[in-house]
Amino acid sequence: MLSNNQSYKSETRAIPVRIVYDDGTEVEGSILIPKLSDFSELLSACGPFLTFSSEDGEKSFIATGKIRTVEILGVPKVKPLDSRKRESENPYSILGVSTDATEADIKKAFHVKSKEYHPDRFMAVDPPAEIVEYLNAMTQAINYAYSIVMKNAPKSEKVSA
Repeated sequence: MLSNNQSYKSETRAIPVRIVYDDGTEVEGSILIPKLSDFSELLSACGPFLTFSSEDGEKSFIATGKIRTVEILGVPKVKPLDSRKRESENPYSILGVSTDATEADIKKAFHVKSKEYHPDRFMAVDPPAEIVEYLNAMTQAINYAYSIVMKNAPKSEKVSA
């Protein structure tokens, strides 16, 4: 049988944040939210307190009325949407390689882009459905661009020993 503390841990997840209070004081730690909750909806509709865990693991409750800002930490940075829209027309632009790129350069660019847009990178912050949809679309575009560019890539000669 689970204790209340074990049951609570299994039903929640920690979102790493930096909180700035109205008086300018900053704290870093994690806000504990139910596993199936959307973080932004929770902040908008939460009650007078949030459950907060400091970096040293100490739990406390924070009065939401005293919070000025909440910044989610550890969210990977990606390029703005407007610059991505222009890139989507050309498979070489999607991968960020030139038309005379070698197979090795193409593979390296593919792996970098795949990691940058992979939806699993963003799951710690529980992104909205439209963001997940966008990341999936970008992953498909990157895979398609890779297949097109690799077909046209100059084949490297194999050296036999």
